[in-house]
Amino acid sequence: MAEAIADGIREVAPQTTVKIMNINRDDKNDALTEMWRSKAVLVGSPTINNGHSFAIAGLLEMASGLKFKNKKAAAFGSYGWGGGAVKQISTKLDEAGFALVNEGLQKLWVPDQSVLAECTEYGRQFAQAVYPFWLSWLLMMLFWPFWLSWLLMMLFWSFWLSWLLMM
Repeated sequence: MAEAIADGIREVAPQTTVKIMNINRDDKNDALTEMWRSKAVLVGSPTINNGHSFAIAGLLEMASGLKFKNKKAAAFGSYGWGGGAVKQISTKLDEAGFALVNEGLQKLWVPDQSVLAECTEYGRQFAQAVYPFWLSWLLMMLFWPFWLSWLLMMLFWSFWLSWLLMM
């Protein structure tokens, strides 16, 4: 699910650096540092015993003490019977000071191709909420390689000149 969501974010905002961290393997302090540096955060967990995983619980507990400001967030996850992890993560993110972009994405069982397509769309919507269209376009133009701009300008002028010569 995380990979599909990341693909959707990259489609809308290709200049954005997307980092996927597995909190079971990665250090929680590294994850908190990335949360601090980032503009927006997505936190995901499967529902285990009507709640989120204990690794995510530890991360969110540490994050709640930092009182984040001017950062957006959302949650996602899967469940088997009752669900609950996404709502709990959203509540904890709100308590930590994040502005929630949406109610979160919650899907049943192991995701198949149709669910992964929904996850990609969820990533697109999240990126659009974080980066409005005009800002995304402006950032793309600012980071556009100079040589590519030069090449496009040359193609434009060569087309214009060939059109004038044909007249």
